[in-house]
Amino acid sequence: MRDIYEKLTEDSSEDQPHMDVVLILNVDGLGDGETAAGPETVPLAYDIEVDWRSWGIKDINVAPRGEIEFEAELIDVDDNVMDTITINLEFEAIEVDLQWIAGHSYVPESIEIRTDRSGKVLGVELNFYFQSQ
Repeated sequence: MRDIYEKLTEDSSEDQPHMDVVLILNVDGLGDGETAAGPETVPLAYDIEVDWRSWGIKDINVAPRGEIEFEAELIDVDDNVMDTITINLEFEAIEVDLQWIAGHSYVPESIEIRTDRSGKVLGVELNFYFQSQ
């Protein structure tokens, strides 16, 4: 569990904890052979609360906060850029609980964002991977 806490805080400053997560971008309304290209990773800012016990860490509660903003290119079948869209996602009251379970934990791995062709966010999913100690 200490490894998870260190991973969440190693690249973070006191005033803005964050970690880079893989971006999976799905754009509704693209035609056959058309694709969307955005950054490979995006920074996920969060508030973190650690529940310590005398024997160590009981659990870590992570609540994504702030916003993620980036540009993506819509590309046609001939690899020409058709349009560039801006995606802006603001987090509100989303809470994620990373629990210590018999030597295993779940760690944020990627964020999947579904938009339309104008960049309007239609859905968001945080994906986790199972990490064993």
